[in-house]
Amino acid sequence: MSARVFVHPRCFEGPANGALVSTLQERGRDMSQIFIGPPSPKGHCELVKVVGSRDKWSIMERMDGVQFLHQNLRETPTAAA
Repeated sequence: MSARVFVHPRCFEGPANGALVSTLQERGRDMSQIFIGPPSPKGHCELVKVVGSRDKWSIMERMDGVQFLHQNLRETPTAAA
């Protein structure tokens, strides 16, 4: 069973980010594919991975398996080919 993984703003950088990354690596997550996604309209961020792209859109997948489109306003990681 999977769940959405929300990230507290203090974990975006600094020591808390290092602790988050090391915890995820200990649990077998590949940090080259997972990153802190774009904020929702309410300002919440969560862990996502990029699974594809279309023109100016990235196809992202939440940790619970739900995919969504996000408009690329800046460069984002691309899915492994």
